[in-house]
Amino acid sequence: MKQAPTYPPATPEGMALLTQLLEARGVELRVSAGGELLFRDGDNRLSPADRAAVHHYRHDLADWLARPPVADAPGSPAEPDPSGPRCDRCGSAEFVEVLIHDGASVRRDCGLCGRTWGFPVWHGAAD
Repeated sequence: MKQAPTYPPATPEGMALLTQLLEARGVELRVSAGGELLFRDGDNRLSPADRAAVHHYRHDLADWLARPPVADAPGSPAEPDPSGPRCDRCGSAEFVEVLIHDGASVRRDCGLCGRTWGFPVWHGAAD
């Protein structure tokens, strides 16, 4: 029986390398309005194994393409504190606080992958 391939965990560095590899092979990548990864391999340059890897990482690639790296954003901090909390999805120690409920509440998201980390200030709807 043929064993399914084992893929390493998705990391920001891995997604950057994978997107560079795919673009070097002429594969067009983009994210739909619904957040799905769309890719075009018009010349069929991808092998079945390459297509399987793209399928495996499709959600991570879509997240990577939809959100530019925080280090490239203007005004981003130079280095996060390595002893602080880290995102359990991507390992980043950078977090951003987003105002919600017209500024009444604050949501804390990972600065790299966008995963929600909590609500340091909550003034949501009362039950």
